[in-house]
Amino acid sequence: VFGVVEFGTPYKVLLDVPIIYYGVFFGLGRILASILLAYSGKIKKHFTITSFFRFQTLLFFLLMLSLGVSANPIIVVCIFILVEGFRWGLTQIETGFMLEIIKGSKFKATLLSTKSQLWYFAGALVGYSMGYSIERISYQDTYLYAAIVMVGILTPLWFYIVRSEKKMRL
Repeated sequence: VFGVVEFGTPYKVLLDVPIIYYGVFFGLGRILASILLAYSGKIKKHFTITSFFRFQTLLFFLLMLSLGVSANPIIVVCIFILVEGFRWGLTQIETGFMLEIIKGSKFKATLLSTKSQLWYFAGALVGYSMGYSIERISYQDTYLYAAIVMVGILTPLWFYIVRSEKKMRL
């Protein structure tokens, strides 16, 4: 999702969404994120690591797919609010699962730092690809393709997590 949502503001400008409301949209996304963060411990109890990553993949795929099929400014704004809220609101749940996996390692900070660096690198690649695609095609088609590529990349990773989780149980 990193590298994709950064194009939300130019897309809203293209759709003639009044710029005066952007702060309100940002605030609504942060309110959703705050609520999710406040209840992250309770939310985490309802998931295993595999079900959580499956949920995230499906959630962000559907949101990106919605951006790819809708040019209605109200729907686009609502989707970006949800994407921002879920993007930031689910981070601590993900971190909690990662800490459970690496709890015995003396390199926790290094592993988490490496994960962060990989995310930023991937975000840069995705951002460049998105910008290039938007310039060549359109916002809608780019978000549609991004959703498909995201599922294409994350599905094998999800299967890897499932296999790894099964091995850890044995």
